[in-house]
Amino acid sequence: MQGRNKNLVELSVPLYDDEMNPLWFEHPDRHMVDIAIVELPVELEEYFHFVDIHSVEDDTEIAEGVAKDVFILGYPFSKKDLESEFGEQAPYYLPIWKRGSIASEPAVPLHDRVLLIDSLSRAGMSGAPVLIAEDNRVMRARNAKGNAFIEAVRRGDTRALD
Repeated sequence: MQGRNKNLVELSVPLYDDEMNPLWFEHPDRHMVDIAIVELPVELEEYFHFVDIHSVEDDTEIAEGVAKDVFILGYPFSKKDLESEFGEQAPYYLPIWKRGSIASEPAVPLHDRVLLIDSLSRAGMSGAPVLIAEDNRVMRARNAKGNAFIEAVRRGDTRALD
């Protein structure tokens, strides 16, 4: 995680309580939907930046399509494996990015919810988030002043660039 001081910090979160009961929440369909949620203590906000995945800054719709690139972020190596392969300074806390592509028709999901991707992946990537990125070459701004600047540049008025 990135701490408020911009340094990367390792954070260990217990997965079981004292009676060895899981401290995570699983999707009710369990093995059919590979997702689990771990609740983090609110006190950690004092030390870490948290990003609400539902508060998206960019409302651009990214189309899903067969053969479109996707990226899988996961942790397929243990700390020990990375250290033995790359030395003690190996950044084991950063995810490995794997490239893949959408392999099934998004308009026709399997079992009403499954979209297949094709990737050279490995054990340890199960449940990892899958992201679609798109190069958006359209200039946009977040406020009226920024939009006015972009419109001036489109009209050829480059005075604001000086």
